[in-house]
Amino acid sequence: MLYKLILSNFVFCSIFVFSGCGDSSRPQDLPDLQPCILTITQDNHGLADAFVMLHSVDSGNTKWVIAGNTDAKGNVVLKTHGKFSGVPVGEYKIVVTKTEQVQNEQQTSNGKNKTPSQKIEIYYLINKIYTDVSTTPLTINIKNGKNVQTFDVGKPIREKSNIIVL
Repeated sequence: MLYKLILSNFVFCSIFVFSGCGDSSRPQDLPDLQPCILTITQDNHGLADAFVMLHSVDSGNTKWVIAGNTDAKGNVVLKTHGKFSGVPVGEYKIVVTKTEQVQNEQQTSNGKNKTPSQKIEIYYLINKIYTDVSTTPLTINIKNGKNVQTFDVGKPIREKSNIIVL
């Protein structure tokens, strides 16, 4: 399950990043976009450097990747496909992800020689319920006009994941 979570977040982040490249013309079938600014807090303090993604509950909007990163105060201006400001009207589940990577040097041995290698440990900084579309309790209904809302992701945590990158 944890592997699937990391993999799905990687895939979505990749789509988000790469969709901002290339042709910046607006797709013909892209619906009207409504301004959307969310504030993500953790224990009532702005959460900086978190990745926020909206997952459409409406089948007509599922092809649009909607995401952004929070600033130092926890504010995120959401964009569709990484380049179009705003969000199509509809109901969405909100996924919030924030991790920390820690590099540790370790000695490895191949029988004769000891060589240093890097091990990267990943820590979750947000309760995992908010990082999965199937468990997040956060939802928003985007309406015509400006949409501004605040969501809190609970108390700070630092939970080591089972994933270690060598």
